[in-house]
Amino acid sequence: MHKHLERLTPLRFVAALFVVLFHFGRGVPPFNFPVINGVVLNGNNAVSFFYCLSGFIMATVYAGSDVSARSYWIARFARIYPVYLVCLLATYYLLGGTLTDLALTSALIQTWIPGSALAINTPGWSLSVEVFFYVLFPFLSTHVLSVSRKTLVDYTAALWICTQVITFVARTYFYGGYPSISHDLIFYFPLMHLNEFMIGIVTAVLFMDRARRGSSQMFASGIIALLAGIGLTTLVGGIAERFPLWVAPSNGLMAPEFAGIIWLVASLPNGIGRALESRALILLGESSYALYLMQEPLHIFFDRHLVPIMPDASATAKLFAFIALLVACSIAIYVIFEKPMRSLIKGLFRDRTAIAS
Repeated sequence: MHKHLERLTPLRFVAALFVVLFHFGRGVPPFNFPVINGVVLNGNNAVSFFYCLSGFIMATVYAGSDVSARSYWIARFARIYPVYLVCLLATYYLLGGTLTDLALTSALIQTWIPGSALAINTPGWSLSVEVFFYVLFPFLSTHVLSVSRKTLVDYTAALWICTQVITFVARTYFYGGYPSISHDLIFYFPLMHLNEFMIGIVTAVLFMDRARRGSSQMFASGIIALLAGIGLTTLVGGIAERFPLWVAPSNGLMAPEFAGIIWLVASLPNGIGRALESRALILLGESSYALYLMQEPLHIFFDRHLVPIMPDASATAKLFAFIALLVACSIAIYVIFEKPMRSLIKGLFRDRTAIAS
């Protein structure tokens, strides 16, 4: 595995935890304290970070490789679908739902159907978007990455700016509140998040170009990238507010900042970088996918069966107990189910390919 990717793995756990706190920690001490509260209220933007990180990893691992589109899609299916399906069925068992919603979510196409984006296991909407990126990536890696770096950056910047303008205008003038079709189209429709994935890809391309040249200033470049990302996000948000438009950051407004964070962490000096490569942190990062998808069904179970036996516990104690249980279960799922299923699926398709040939 690329060393700089290992250093990024623990960030997945941090991002997933921010999403969990956004869903269940708002208003609960100490997450309702000033400053911390502001961070938690924006925890949903960690999904944008996931998309940027996904683009960065996909481009680093697969761009320019001789891996076929079929092998790539099999690897992605083996990576995401088993845990996704288990968490979906667990939530369906606990909450119920229509057969239509079950069919849409099982096929990972719920975000293409307004009104169904958050069906059954709510966090699953982001996987529906991610699958869209996976379908596109072989085309992107073959055609888009063959253009000049300047053209790639220019087109991605244009996509980012257009997405923000559409988001701000739609949120200001055409938003019907939650739940509504407009809410689903603005915040969950896959095309509204393509800019985040592309920014991750561009970041990886520029990072690898600079690394291949043997630059000794990778970390300094990361600091500059982060500061530039913060400045760009602030500038665009400030301009929008002067119109005035409703600044909604959920569709990649903070993606330039996230790109800077990814570059910065990937280029950390060896001493600090090795600390992020510890087995414990890597395990937390690897199990964060299960943590993210398990949060809703496990919280339902926790509320129904565990909260009643701890009547004197404070809201803070209940939250930390839930998070501890969620982390423990996600690690168990990763070790006992996710990794073995991934290997099994890849092995089955390898065997079929060998027989066919």
